[in-house]
Amino acid sequence: MILLIILISSAVYKYWVFVAQRNFIITSEISCDPSEESCFVWDCTPEEDPECDREPYKYISKNAKNIAVCDPYGEQECEELFCSPEEAECEITTCSEDELGDGEICAYEPEALIEDVDTGDTEADVSAGETAN
Repeated sequence: MILLIILISSAVYKYWVFVAQRNFIITSEISCDPSEESCFVWDCTPEEDPECDREPYKYISKNAKNIAVCDPYGEQECEELFCSPEEAECEITTCSEDELGDGEICAYEPEALIEDVDTGDTEADVSAGETAN
């Protein structure tokens, strides 16, 4: 009988924490601009894989209680997730070698945009043997 009470109490507590209070961390993909920061991209070829999505993204992890309830399949358009300054449990992760998952690549290398002062070429252009006209 005591075991049954403990099991029911535990289930009620978990329901309260996860459903009623929504007190858990979620991780989701959000849009990313590869001209400004290092973004994740799926390492696939649209011609070979029709489900290949090459749209750049970064990850956001935040507490579910700080996310507005929204039905992404309904008529209302959902607002993209973001971290507000007062959120302690919110983190945005951009792409780096340490953060790559299976099938992901980084879409941007910051050092590739450093301009050569004399020619106006980027390091990527110079390494490819191209020059500005």
